[in-house]
Amino acid sequence: MLLRRLPALLCAAACGQARPPPTCEFAGDAAQPVQLEAFALDASGAPAVLREGDAVLLQRPPQGGYVIYAGVAARNLEPCGVTVTAYLIDRATGNALTNLDQRRADLTSQSNGYGFPAQSYTQTPNIPACPDALHAGVVGRAAILHAELTDARSRGATIEVGVIASCASDARCACLCGPNPSQC
Repeated sequence: MLLRRLPALLCAAACGQARPPPTCEFAGDAAQPVQLEAFALDASGAPAVLREGDAVLLQRPPQGGYVIYAGVAARNLEPCGVTVTAYLIDRATGNALTNLDQRRADLTSQSNGYGFPAQSYTQTPNIPACPDALHAGVVGRAAILHAELTDARSRGATIEVGVIASCASDARCACLCGPNPSQC
């Protein structure tokens, strides 16, 4: 008798342990447009909101070279599975100064209703800056951080903020990312 009921018991146990898929509730006011704040990760991995003229730090990722971890925090959107694209533009010429990087992210609320990426390094765009495929040199140049976000409902926004790429006390960074990267 127990053997005949075993499949039903196993199913009940398994079904009882099944978890529904996570829900993603709209964050903010659906009647308002998506609002963005640009940010960059500091040396400790903490997001710092960017204002016009702020420095963005070139950092060494595990794969080598130097990247700028910069993206956007957002509100008035569906925060799960957003797509963020970011790159630097040369302020003087309007041309791309770096290649772009695009990441999918889940945003969690942290400040003033703005959601930041749940996993800072893997969900924030890793803007490839050095070695410099565009042979422009990014350190100390006036640039525009251009970032775009689109949520799962195709609601999106773009933000641009003036920044200056900088190295910490890393001499190799200053050489590879400076005005004469081919002379390192």
